[in-house]
Amino acid sequence: MLYFLWGVVFIGTALYEIQVGKSNRYKKFVLTILFIYMWILLGWSKGAYDVDIGISRYINYENYQSYTEIGYTFLVMLGHRLEIGYRTFFVICSFVEIFFMVWFAERNSTKSPIVLGLFLLYPSVVYFQYIRNLAAIPFVLIAMDSLLNKRKKYIAKYIIFILIASTIHFSTLFFLLYLPISFCKKKKL
Repeated sequence: MLYFLWGVVFIGTALYEIQVGKSNRYKKFVLTILFIYMWILLGWSKGAYDVDIGISRYINYENYQSYTEIGYTFLVMLGHRLEIGYRTFFVICSFVEIFFMVWFAERNSTKSPIVLGLFLLYPSVVYFQYIRNLAAIPFVLIAMDSLLNKRKKYIAKYIIFILIASTIHFSTLFFLLYLPISFCKKKKL
């Protein structure tokens, strides 16, 4: 059933772009459908190995504190203080992540439904499994938006948001390598 729904959403997105690609009303409708579908797909996923690790890290966070990033530990502790179970925590994280993904695609591409549709092709099946990545990516997307649009103080904003993301998942420090590349002239790239 999931793959059938994935096919309907992906084909529907492609047909949308062919038929009514210039209509903002239909674009918002398709983005809303994609948002809901991706949130359901992500927020209620279960069964992968890393999901089980995420559940264990949430429920028994004290056992993992010594080698888990401080930002993620803070989010988990906040969830426990608010008496939120793991599933609700995951659903909230997935909502925030999908919200920022749609925001980023809409803000930085003219064909955002196609961008999200292409995301559904491959990265989503792997990416939707990892809770710490899920919690860190909104900060990476905000940072990338500042780097792409180069508004006032974009370098400081980029570095700050990548550093915040790295407190949730250390691997996001890799994105700091994009900063020097942004200074290169496009012809050299």
